[in-house]
Amino acid sequence: MKHTKKYLLMCIEVIAAILIIFLIFRLTADTKWEITQYSDASESQAIFYTITSNKKDLVVIDGGVTANAEKVREVIKKNGNHVDAWILTHPHPDHIGAFNEIYAQPGKIKIDQIYDNGLDYEYYDTLDREWDNIGTYATYLDLTSGDSRIKHVSRNTTLEIKDLTFEFMNTYDEISKEFKEDIGNDASLVFKVSRKEGPKTMLFTGDCHSAVVSEYLIKEYGERLKADYVQMGHHGNNTLPQKFYEYVNPSKACFDAPEWLVNGEQFTTKATQDYMRTMGAEVYDYTTSPNRLDF
Repeated sequence: MKHTKKYLLMCIEVIAAILIIFLIFRLTADTKWEITQYSDASESQAIFYTITSNKKDLVVIDGGVTANAEKVREVIKKNGNHVDAWILTHPHPDHIGAFNEIYAQPGKIKIDQIYDNGLDYEYYDTLDREWDNIGTYATYLDLTSGDSRIKHVSRNTTLEIKDLTFEFMNTYDEISKEFKEDIGNDASLVFKVSRKEGPKTMLFTGDCHSAVVSEYLIKEYGERLKADYVQMGHHGNNTLPQKFYEYVNPSKACFDAPEWLVNGEQFTTKATQDYMRTMGAEVYDYTTSPNRLDF
């Protein structure tokens, strides 16, 4: 009996030591990050990205249409059902639809912070275009009303999330209010994400596409637009002018576009992909997703 107790105590001590070593390793090991671009389950054009670490940190960007909600849930579940930050570039259905569904019925999902562009609904309604479908935005505003986790991001804001830095260059404000031709898209959050101790950067442009936005960003930020990776504005179709991407000068370009948007003759996506390749960028779209970028 004494030998049995001694053996059990030794086993417990060994297991405890292993657990302590594991915890120390988790706390001290280098954090490794990855950016992933996902296609939409509905085969729609959309935006859904995650920025994840080997320590289960998770940032979600947009999420796609309502029909993509289950796919987003599964991705979040694989990362522990905990979202450190959810960034919504702008309130179109192909960007906030899945978020609305998950927010309304979160299940086990916990969200710490939610960032959006704070687009004024009444002003937006006066400029409503046929593609805006602002009812989805009305639903978002109703769902999130009074939630202290919602933060409207201001231009030139810098956010620190874990060891990531987000620099915001575009949002809804007095400047973008002048982008009246398509404010729903052109007031998208534009931001550059980098690591405090990492070599890579990525520029997200939401659905910005107009020349006036490009001109403003180039004039205001210039060389600061440079990034290793870029999320192509407006899915890469009818996107920002070539001059803008020359400033970014990325090694990888992500088109949030299904096959029909890439190869359809009525769209400019394929020509833009070809141009980005001439710049030396690797091109990614939904036909190769999920696309994982080391970060």
